[in-house]
Amino acid sequence: MIRNMFQKAMNGKKPPNEWTRAYSTSIFKRGDRKKAENYRGISVLSTLGRIYSRVVRNKLEEAIEGKIGEDQSCIDHIYTVEQLLEKKRAKKQRYTLSGH
Repeated sequence: MIRNMFQKAMNGKKPPNEWTRAYSTSIFKRGDRKKAENYRGISVLSTLGRIYSRVVRNKLEEAIEGKIGEDQSCIDHIYTVEQLLEKKRAKKQRYTLSGH
């Protein structure tokens, strides 16, 4: 059942809201509690949400492997993925996170 839901979501169906909802808060690290830099952010996801996020990340990494260099910034990576998707859309080609 869960595998079926994952496959549908990976093929374009909207994943359940519970998988995409995150609750964010900050946790005190050390030092002066009045300084924002002494806190770190944390997001709490559902277990299935964490698993789904990992699956999506792995599929994205597979899809872009060899297409971008390790010395590029996160913004460069996002731009590259956007460009790849835009080319697929322009050619009216189907695209999924499965890399097919």
